[in-house]
Amino acid sequence: MKISPLADCPQFAPLVAQWHFGEWGHLYPGGTVDGWLDHIRTRMHVDRIPMTVVALDDRSEPVGTAALTEHDMDTHPELSPWLGGVYVILTARRRGVASALIRHLMGSAADFGVRNLYLYTNSAEDLYRKLEWRLLSQESYMGREVALMTSRPSSRSRSASPPAAQRRFARRPL
Repeated sequence: MKISPLADCPQFAPLVAQWHFGEWGHLYPGGTVDGWLDHIRTRMHVDRIPMTVVALDDRSEPVGTAALTEHDMDTHPELSPWLGGVYVILTARRRGVASALIRHLMGSAADFGVRNLYLYTNSAEDLYRKLEWRLLSQESYMGREVALMTSRPSSRSRSASPPAAQRRFARRPL
């Protein structure tokens, strides 16, 4: 598995927009895939936030994505920057892809001098806890109960992904 900035493989931006819209579009009435694509294109930097990355399998096919953004939760404008948009296709889940994406972006955040990174989740709190994120609060956001979490990124985060998980992913057919 390889993780690349979306800016280096922009041909996958429409697919990432479809993934995001399919997963979270219902939370934004009136939104469209084209609107998501326009938004994703604003996050296609390699050397600063906002940045989107994609996980590519051993055939260079995209299997997941995640992003660093300045703001992601309008009820907390005082918190910045954020990890968000973590999505892995169904056939690649439970193979370490999300963890690798998260660790990669935590390493990038550290490289950019970020001291605290934030996220919210309504479904993956256990995953983030395993990756050394800590709970700040539980609250209602956009009609859902979410966990607001924080972590201190470190450049060693990027290299912390277990090689065995990556080997296991490479051996499984998609």
